[in-house]
Amino acid sequence: DYEQAGSELPPADFPDNGTVSSDVPAGPSAWYGMYVSSGPVERTTDLAACHEKCKDVYAWIDIPGTDIDYPIAYCEDQEDPFYFTHDMNGEPSDKGMIITDSLNGTDFSDMMTLIYGQAPDDGTMFAQLSRFRDADFFKQHDRVNIYTDDAQLVYRIYACYTDAADHIFASYEI
Repeated sequence: DYEQAGSELPPADFPDNGTVSSDVPAGPSAWYGMYVSSGPVERTTDLAACHEKCKDVYAWIDIPGTDIDYPIAYCEDQEDPFYFTHDMNGEPSDKGMIITDSLNGTDFSDMMTLIYGQAPDDGTMFAQLSRFRDADFFKQHDRVNIYTDDAQLVYRIYACYTDAADHIFASYEI
């Protein structure tokens, strides 16, 4: 099983065709309309050290009010994502890593970014997303922070989905 967290808010002035025009500057810190806020990184993460260990680590996620505070790895193979069942060192792991796959880019400029992770019984990884089923908890903790090399992106959480490890884009034709 996996749980998913953190998706962009649709911007208020998003173009009618559902795409971002080519005159918008590239890079996360330039996509201000897609985030609740975006700006310089205000927190130190181990992102650089993790990237040295694992070239596929490209971002960091933390969700205030939970223990979710992990690097994010990119998996090219959406059918069998390597890091869903392996740790940062490439060793098999029941917990795997927090991941995105090839249906999303690594710059967080997609209309919706799906972030996947295991929900082990020990409460690590995305297990604490189940706390968002409580409406009061959700109201008090509705933000997720994504850290990249050059920006801190703050998203409003508007969905938290728990299901088998089938791909949500394919399953629901999103």
